[in-house]
Amino acid sequence: MPTTNLKAIEKIKADLEKSPLFYLSLSSNELFHSNFWQWFFKINPSGALALFTKKKLEPGEKPPHAELVKREKKHVDLTITASKFKIVIENKVKDIVHTKQLNEIKQKIDQERDDKVKEYIVVTLFPPEQDLPDDWKPLTYEELANRFDKLSTQGQGSYHKAIVDDYVKLIKNLSRLVKELPHDKQYNFFDCRNNKESMNRLNELRFKAGYLKYRCSQLADHILKKFPNVFHGVQVLSTDEYDEQHDEGNVITVGSGLSSRGHHGVVDVSYYLNNNASICVQIENGEYRHFLRTKNCGKKASKLREKGVWFTGDSDEYPDPQKREFRQYGGKDEHKYRFGKLEYGATFDYLADRIIGDFEQILGSKNKRILKEEALRV
Repeated sequence: MPTTNLKAIEKIKADLEKSPLFYLSLSSNELFHSNFWQWFFKINPSGALALFTKKKLEPGEKPPHAELVKREKKHVDLTITASKFKIVIENKVKDIVHTKQLNEIKQKIDQERDDKVKEYIVVTLFPPEQDLPDDWKPLTYEELANRFDKLSTQGQGSYHKAIVDDYVKLIKNLSRLVKELPHDKQYNFFDCRNNKESMNRLNELRFKAGYLKYRCSQLADHILKKFPNVFHGVQVLSTDEYDEQHDEGNVITVGSGLSSRGHHGVVDVSYYLNNNASICVQIENGEYRHFLRTKNCGKKASKLREKGVWFTGDSDEYPDPQKREFRQYGGKDEHKYRFGKLEYGATFDYLADRIIGDFEQILGSKNKRILKEEALRV
C-alpha cells in the first residue's frame, strides 16, 4: 500500500472518529446500513424511494413498505414493496459482487406469485469490477451520498436531520477511504513494512478486517475464473457452492475469509478426496502454504513429501523453527503444512497460475493415485 496515502487516510480517520454513527456501524456493517435505509423509509418514504429508483408513487397511493428479508444462509437483503412495484436491494460492503448470487436472488424473487414490476439494485462500497447481470443496476455508496444531498429536508425534524446528515458524512468518508486504498490485482494487502502504517490506521478504524475480506474475495474470484469448470475430471466450485451441495469429494473448492483471530486475510484452494481428507494451497499474510488435512496426518504428510507429491518447491522454504517437519493448527494431528514467502505485489495472474500448476502436478499425473493411497490410508 503506497505510503503517500497515509496523510489522506489519517485525515479520513479523524473525520470518521467524530461520528457516533460510525461507531454504531462497526458491529455489523452491511446490516447497519440496510437497517438505516429501512428506518429512513419510515420517516421519509418518498425521499427514501428517490434514493434507489426513479419510480414515483401515484396520487393517494400508500407509502412503500421496506423490510429486511433473509433469503439464504447468512444473507439478508432489503426489499421495498409498493402496490405496483417491488425493489430488491443487495448490499455489499466487505465483499465483491458475485454474478451467480445475484442471479439466484432474482430467480427466487421471480418465483413469487405477484404481478408487481421488479427492480434489482446492488449497492457497493467498492466499485463493481465486472458487468452486472442485465436486470441489476449498480449504485455505489458515493453516489448514494450524492442522492441524499439532493433530497429536500422540508418537514424533517432537527433530530432526524442531524442523524441523516451524520450518516451522509459517514458514507462520504467511507467512500473517500476506499479511494485511497489499492484494489488492483496485486497481492499488496498483507502485513509488511511496505504498508505497516496504513494497515495500522485501518485496524484502528476496525476497517482492516473488512478491507482484507474484500481483497481476498477479489483474489479468490480471480483464481476461480482462471480454473476451468472441470479440471482433469474434477469439478471446480466456490466454497459456498460446495457447502450447499455437501459433495462427497473429488472436487476443488476456492474460497476466502479471515484467519481465526481475524488479523489476516486468507485464500484457500482445496482438493477434497472425500469429506475427511483434502490437500490445500492456502495464502495468508504473505505465506504460500501447502496443507494436508486428514486424520493421523503427520505420517501421511511425510510420505507425500518423501515421494515428491506434495510439500514441494517453494512451499518447502521455511521449516518449523522447532525443527519439526511440519507446522500444524491446533493440538490434533489433522492439519499439517509447510510454506514459502510471497513477494509484495505479486500479481493475481501469477498466484492463480502457480496454484493451478500445483494442482496440475497432482491431478495431471500418477501423483493423484499416490495421493489417494497415502492420504486415505487407514
